[in-house]
Amino acid sequence: MKLSSLSMILGAALFFAACSDDNSVGSTPSGEDVAVQLSFKTVPMERVGSSTRSGESTLNLGGGDASGINFSASATRSVDKIGMDESAIKDLWVFQYVTGGAFVRRQYFSAVDVEDFRMDLSKNVFGQTSNLYFIANVGPNAFPDVLATETAFKAYGVKITDEASILPTVGFVPMYGSLSNLTLPDDFANNSNAVTLTRMVSRVDFSFQLAATGLPTGFKIKSVRLMNVPSKSFPYKDAAATIFPALTDVTLLDFDYELIAVTDQTSSAVSLSFYLPENMRGDGSGTVETDKTGITGASCIQLVGYADGDEITYNIYPGGDATANYDLVRNTTYEVSAAITGIYEDDARVKKTPLANTYIVRPGSSINIPVKRANQSAQIGQQLANITTGWSSAVLWRDNSALTITTDDTTLQSEGFFTVKVPELTAEGNAVVYITDGTNTLWSWQIWVTNYDPESENENYNTYTFMDRNLGAVNATAGDAGALGLLYQWGRKDPFAGASVKNSNTLKTLYLGGSGTTTYASTNTVAPATSANNLETAIRNPGVFYISSSSPNDWYVGSSTTQNDVLWGITKTVYDPCPAGWKVAPQAAFSSWSTGTSNWDTTDLGRTNTDASGSWYPASGYRNSSTGALGDVGAIGYYWSSAVNGVGGSYLHFDNNNVSAGSNNTRATGLALRCVQD
Repeated sequence: MKLSSLSMILGAALFFAACSDDNSVGSTPSGEDVAVQLSFKTVPMERVGSSTRSGESTLNLGGGDASGINFSASATRSVDKIGMDESAIKDLWVFQYVTGGAFVRRQYFSAVDVEDFRMDLSKNVFGQTSNLYFIANVGPNAFPDVLATETAFKAYGVKITDEASILPTVGFVPMYGSLSNLTLPDDFANNSNAVTLTRMVSRVDFSFQLAATGLPTGFKIKSVRLMNVPSKSFPYKDAAATIFPALTDVTLLDFDYELIAVTDQTSSAVSLSFYLPENMRGDGSGTVETDKTGITGASCIQLVGYADGDEITYNIYPGGDATANYDLVRNTTYEVSAAITGIYEDDARVKKTPLANTYIVRPGSSINIPVKRANQSAQIGQQLANITTGWSSAVLWRDNSALTITTDDTTLQSEGFFTVKVPELTAEGNAVVYITDGTNTLWSWQIWVTNYDPESENENYNTYTFMDRNLGAVNATAGDAGALGLLYQWGRKDPFAGASVKNSNTLKTLYLGGSGTTTYASTNTVAPATSANNLETAIRNPGVFYISSSSPNDWYVGSSTTQNDVLWGITKTVYDPCPAGWKVAPQAAFSSWSTGTSNWDTTDLGRTNTDASGSWYPASGYRNSSTGALGDVGAIGYYWSSAVNGVGGSYLHFDNNNVSAGSNNTRATGLALRCVQD
């Protein structure tokens, strides 16, 4: 939550009498009511300066004395910290449980007198003592249902769906406190109970500055974003917890902090602050600053800059130190400064957005795509004399009607990029997006919308690291149609629809554009019968499946004497359809496959590789090179390699009885792909 979005409500307005605001919300008080009086206090937020000097590091997180960071009026996304009262309380939930764990009552107060707070509780129920839990500044809708046991309360997290929901009571910080083992009313006899509240969130104060030398001319930071934000804010945390919350409660959504235009980034530090729910991920193995390159689920500040058609991302991980710790602890402020001194790709914290033909995009997130890819084909030459103008982007098709995808040219076209946004949080699938000059499609990309992370979910055998699923698959579940993925012609970068079910030759339906249910009419077009090069035409028409009924049945040319054997290869090419860091599997990667090293599954219709735990290769069938029709789904598995075999492409082939790791198929045939690490 950006502090600039907070409405500051300070002073006497914070202190109201609470008695008239006592609301018993959705609960039936048990036992005799007893009036109690208490007060609230807060403890100061601890401060951690996680930046240290690092000499020649690209990201010099050493801003000197952390307490000396200047958050002055010139800061673009911050406010004066002196004017922010993080101890204020506007609304309050109170839960009462007996020490045996049973629910007694819950109450909500819209206004709170922090020095003289009065409320009713239930006198000792069944002769048991009580535990009280206080949650402040989370809004009146934080607890829509009764939490029937103390265990349920402790496990409950307030949902974080967007940036605004981090601070649901605008202008106030969520807080939590408790009182335990109370005998009522005896323990309130002296009216001396004070509840200590601690903030449920962390705060990060961040500052960056560009070095005067060492960066490309015109380099600018365009945005700052916070990655890996917990999807729930938990009032209660076990004091013994060292990793918190559970990794399943750390969303992979990113919250964007778009900077207001900075007129002089080279001489002025840019500062911003934000809150986020507690995210304790523990220690990594780092010993120096450049080792702090991430740990699963750790919150990360990303600075995104542009120069010469490249997008450079600087990944900065706040924590207890600058080398190994990734904890963002509640009630703690972390102060981090970064000096951007260059673009050094040997520093693992600095990432240049790769040029690829497929990009993995998580549901609910976005990606910026560099259009300079359209100039990288040696066969068709430069298509964009100026990558910052003369083109527009659009969505060609999607393979899931529930999937919504948009493209945005306006924000980053001046840097040679367009943005693909996937707002849906749950829908997965694939799409093809493209850029056009108004007459021709210049290049196209597959957008693989999935939560799949190939870096952590893969399998190793035969000296290669494989993805554990087909390219375009939304899961790796044996027998599930989502594991079938898409189909590809040998040497082309563009995907085509495969089967919609595991055991039928029924093509998956494609949908036109970025939303809606209008069917996209994929076309089967006869490839040229002469020796003409069809590559440029194929690039111009990424939705056309080129067929050929005469030898060599190649979408590229009509004569075997002019075929192109290096469209794919051992070294990844500009036409390789796999995401960055991955490539079409070489033929050697399948060499260990046999009936002895794989098992046929008669129920789920595919094979498992016994050399890799959990491996699944569905019998995804093929698209016929002469007709484009789908066949052999559920009966035969076909997987392209990057190699050629005579006039055809080489591929892995299997059925219920046979396995062949070096079969030959015509290049216009559409087969599945399994990518290997590049």
